Amino acid sequence: MAAAFKDKKPAGGPVFDPAAASGPARRGAAPGPAQQPLTGLKGGLAALEQKLPGALKSRAAACAFLAVAVLAGVFGIGGGKLCAYRSSTEMLYLMADSRYGVSIVEELDAALSAAASITDLCAVRLGEQDPAVAAAREAIALRRDGLDGTGPAAAYKANLALQNAVGTLYNTVRYELDGSAGAALQGLWSDFTSHQERMGRSGYNDAVTAYNQAAGAFPANLIGALWGAGELERFG
Repeated sequence: MAAAFKDKKPAGGPVFDPAAASGPARRGAAPGPAQQPLTGLKGGLAALEQKLPGALKSRAAACAFLAVAVLAGVFGIGGGKLCAYRSSTEMLYLMADSRYGVSIVEELDAALSAAASITDLCAVRLGEQDPAVAAAREAIALRRDGLDGTGPAAAYKANLALQNAVGTLYNTVRYELDGSAGAALQGLWSDFTSHQERMGRSGYNDAVTAYNQAAGAFPANLIGALWGAGELERFG
């Protein structure tokens, strides 16, 4: 009877076999959800990793590399803008523009020419050996030849010495000349002082103050150091 029970198969189909279930039938199960493509920063980093040399193919190295690239771009664009700002400000010293209509360099040259004419006229009356004439000649040479250096600050200093020397000479002779010579001296002096006054109307110093404040702030001070866009001199 036991043998008969042993050989009896259950009704209702084949017997469940756990080993068979773990084989090919199980491997044919439905696949899981598809992997979503990376986008945004993660996608950019992943693409960057594929392009980097083997030594840099890690997420940390890619992040560092990307940060350096971004900083280089920012500093490059910022450096170009800062240099352009500096150049446009500097041009106010060299050339007249629509805002102010005054070029300090042009006014300096015109004042120097008037000073030379005043000195020539006064020398006829006083002689070249007169101390006031000699001082005016020296100031003219200093300003004309840039003997005390170049740049707005040096030019201002030389022009101030010229004003003092020519003013002393004018006051020495102004009451000694009459007629056409006196009128010529007065006209030259008016010309000289008008150029000095026009220099004071230039917007250069105000523009330099604004630029220097911007260039001295962070991160412009770092960008300026890398690009050589430092502070500008004032005319004064």
